Amino acid sequence: MSILKSRLVTAGIDGCKSGWIMVKHTGVDYQFGVYTDIRQLFAENPDIDRSLIDIPVGLSSQSFNRTIDASLKKTLGVRHSTVFVPPSREAAYLTDYEAAKAKNITVTGKSLSIQAFHISRKIKEVDEYIQKHLNLQIIESHPEFCFKHLNGSDTLLSKKKSIQGEFERLSILSKYDERLLLLYEKIRGNTLKKTVTNDDIIDAMCLCLVNQLAGQEGLQILKDENDTDEKGISIGIGFYLPKYINYI
Repeated sequence: MSILKSRLVTAGIDGCKSGWIMVKHTGVDYQFGVYTDIRQLFAENPDIDRSLIDIPVGLSSQSFNRTIDASLKKTLGVRHSTVFVPPSREAAYLTDYEAAKAKNITVTGKSLSIQAFHISRKIKEVDEYIQKHLNLQIIESHPEFCFKHLNGSDTLLSKKKSIQGEFERLSILSKYDERLLLLYEKIRGNTLKKTVTNDDIIDAMCLCLVNQLAGQEGLQILKDENDTDEKGISIGIGFYLPKYINYI
């Protein structure tokens, strides 16, 4: 059974070892692709109306403090560890961990986790792209936050990389659109596990589904008072509340 209702071209994007994996819904069917960088992704998919991406969008800086991560951690409860507080813009643009950590302390008063530093290259890549394309709807999202709402507001306790976690998440996605199971198998059969992991695929599919289910008016944004950074980039976590679904 499919309950998708929008004709928007929507995408879900997740980082992977080879770059980025994108799952797109054209308003009719699903497509996917793996890209080495974010510029290539959007250059080859100019039809995308709105994207949800699992990467921080909008960063702290010397004159701005990003605070949405604390709100996101609170909503996820026992799974709050899945949220990494991103580096400041000044720190994200550095390639040495110790230098980035020191800069982050100077800018924000807080240290920088090694996990957050490891995704700094991708954060910088997206930040630079968005600064040049502020007109595009590229919205930060978080798969575990989205799965929580797809699961009746119950946070998933299983780890996404475990067999149980994969099964649970695929089962939830298939309840909304049974085609996603076949899509998963198609993507898995056409990508290498060493460059695109199972959870990369599932996360990208989740964000695409949420984006498409939301349609024109249903996308919710978790925000706080610090919702625009110094570069004019909007900060908020996109998600969807299934109570808005119209079964068709």
